Amino acid sequence: MKDTVTILIVSIAAAILMGVPLIIIIWPNYILMGYVLLLVVGISVGPITAYTYLEQRRIDDMEIHFPAFLRELSESKRAGVNLPNSIMNAARIDYGALTEEVRKMGNQLSWGVPLPKVLKMFQKRTEKSQYVNRSMAIVLESYYGGGDIAATMEAIANSVGDLKEVEKERNSILSEQVLIIYSIHFIFVAIIIAMYKIMLPLIAVQGTSGAGLFSSVASAPSTDYFKILFFLTLTIQSVANGLVAGEAKEGSLSAGLKHTLIMLSVAIFGYTTFILPTSVNVTANIRNNQVFPGGRVELFGNVDEENTRVAEASIIVSLLDEEVITVTDENGEYTTSITAPTISGVYTLSVTAIYENTEKTIEREIFVTSP
Repeated sequence: MKDTVTILIVSIAAAILMGVPLIIIIWPNYILMGYVLLLVVGISVGPITAYTYLEQRRIDDMEIHFPAFLRELSESKRAGVNLPNSIMNAARIDYGALTEEVRKMGNQLSWGVPLPKVLKMFQKRTEKSQYVNRSMAIVLESYYGGGDIAATMEAIANSVGDLKEVEKERNSILSEQVLIIYSIHFIFVAIIIAMYKIMLPLIAVQGTSGAGLFSSVASAPSTDYFKILFFLTLTIQSVANGLVAGEAKEGSLSAGLKHTLIMLSVAIFGYTTFILPTSVNVTANIRNNQVFPGGRVELFGNVDEENTRVAEASIIVSLLDEEVITVTDENGEYTTSITAPTISGVYTLSVTAIYENTEKTIEREIFVTSP
């Protein structure tokens, strides 16, 4: 528990030290901020998730080899070897993750440490494993009570082996449930993105026209409202699904951290890729697309961001080597003109709108004809 808290504190501190300067540098680029948020979450939760996962794997491996260790001690005891020598002999055998702990016991016994104390220290070091911890408590009780410790260890080995088999079957069944949770989460993220991409423009248009879903209110909610709403929805859904997956499969909320990290990463990636970026649209209308050589080409239009007119958007009109720059007024509209080429022909006029690091370019054709 102490190691877990230490890793979590260090990870969060590192995420803050790295994330805050990056946010200050890229502000107010919300797209990059979204990816920085993903990085911060990864740094905060990633180390503790990796530690928990590796520690759980170590414990599982210990529990798998623990019955074989007990059977080895039981057989040695029945063969007439006392328990301390049985443990020292077992220290030469490979028991996976349990090998290190068995060798520690063998070394302690060779140094003259009393057997009960060695067993208690082993029990303390393996307290994260319920099977090993409870089994050693029974072994100690049998040792103090003077019972048949060989038979006790044999019975414990059989019981632990049976329980691990049942747990394996249970995990196999629950893995399917976790897969369903992941599928539901991915579908939910896709639905949220589809709602934003397909339904939101319709809602905005209906709200602007005064009819439809928002006809009874003063104005339709802004796109920022929906972006915040969808972000909170995705975050809550990711955390909840991850914790449920961990609780369902491994019976621990902390085990759900790795599932939460995966689901939250997918949700934030989808959000920053499909929802967070703003789309700027520009229109360009030419009063007369047929002009004389050297004449003035007059055009007008408007700029909107997510169906909302924007003021102070930069407009760049380009025609051959000539370029005209203007900005939209408070209504999001602009009017400007540019000189036509002096040679007759068909030319492409480009109009670029730039607003808050987002730009959109459209092209129009004009015909330059001699009088």
